[in-house]
Amino acid sequence: MRTSDQRIEINGGLILTSAKSLEGVEKLVECMGEILHQPDFVPSVERILPQSWVMGEDVVTLTADMLRPPIATVSEMSGAVSAVTKALSRDHVPHLLNYLHEVGSIFHFSHHSFLCDFVFPAPNFVVDLLKTLYRHDIQSLTLTALTTVEKTKTQPQDDVRLHVTDADFERMKKELTENGTVSVEFLRLVWSHFGVERQHYELLLTLLFKFDLAYPKCKNADTHRQM
Repeated sequence: MRTSDQRIEINGGLILTSAKSLEGVEKLVECMGEILHQPDFVPSVERILPQSWVMGEDVVTLTADMLRPPIATVSEMSGAVSAVTKALSRDHVPHLLNYLHEVGSIFHFSHHSFLCDFVFPAPNFVVDLLKTLYRHDIQSLTLTALTTVEKTKTQPQDDVRLHVTDADFERMKKELTENGTVSVEFLRLVWSHFGVERQHYELLLTLLFKFDLAYPKCKNADTHRQM
């Protein structure tokens, strides 16, 4: 390294750039592209992970495609993975799930007192589900649009759609858009469109709180009836 005319000159593999004139930026981008295209720059997952983990990830991905909705207990997922991947015992599957959560392939909150027992193998599904409260077309949303099957006597009696009228739905929607208050019944209506069943409601409500997307209006309320 030496100075010349108050400028630093480096004899080596460094590229000098200027944030003001952008001098050298094009050359830098070109060199970075060459580095990234080297086959050994990013190691293959198969080379840095045990083969049993690679196979286990494939099972988790396949499970996400099969489940509707894509929600499973840790016990169910551990059984599915260990049944296919003999080298990975049920006791080691939670470590795989923690890894997949860290790299963003799944949602698995192992340190949460309630969510730790569940696996969400399709993060995009969870995101789509939770953002229903913030959809841009909430004003034009109708009860009919959310009803995937017509109300008939063959539907389960706990189906919330059997007990909500269009007027009820408009009132719930107004509470959300004008007062920022949402009822569990409204969420159940929206979530039913995603195939979510009754046993998942409390789980999904916990996710809303986990991501700070909602807060219970009254902490002593039964199952957080309003948020």
